[in-house]
Amino acid sequence: MNPLKQINTLILNLCLVVLSAITPLLIGEIFLRLVGYAPLKDMRNGREIILQPSSNPDIKYELVPGSKGRAWYTDVEINARGYRGHMGNPGKFDGFRAIAIGDSITYGNKLPVELTYPHQLDELLNHLGYRNEVLNFGVGGYDILQAVSLFESRGLIYKPDLVIVGFCLNDIGIASPNLEYIVRLR
Repeated sequence: MNPLKQINTLILNLCLVVLSAITPLLIGEIFLRLVGYAPLKDMRNGREIILQPSSNPDIKYELVPGSKGRAWYTDVEINARGYRGHMGNPGKFDGFRAIAIGDSITYGNKLPVELTYPHQLDELLNHLGYRNEVLNFGVGGYDILQAVSLFESRGLIYKPDLVIVGFCLNDIGIASPNLEYIVRLR
């Protein structure tokens, strides 16, 4: 047999083997997508619903104002000003106002808003008879520099009497993959 013909036959057989292996995988993939199978869906945790890249390079990413959905295993609603929980009005508050800044602990990952510590503090002070307001400026994955930058750019206009810094040991470094995650999904 001619060596060129042998090579062509070998290449043809190899292509048929590859095609016969890929075809059932492709059909299986199409079927699984049609029936809604998404094994990595739980890894997303809904973050793509409530997070967006920020125009502020120090913040990197931020909550989407007015967004609602299921994220980090709980129902989430971000108010029209871009933070979680009660929406205060800019300017001086006629009473005591605190702003909580920080990461997922302040934000309340996996918690309904009523169980976050800023909301609990607000309820406690109200129960004690104080006229107060505690605003939750926490964002999951923020390091301390992002939290402070968010406060400087959006929190100062509320003229708080107290700023509560929710701090966790991993906040000293830039450890959050949220920005890369958001960019990949868009």
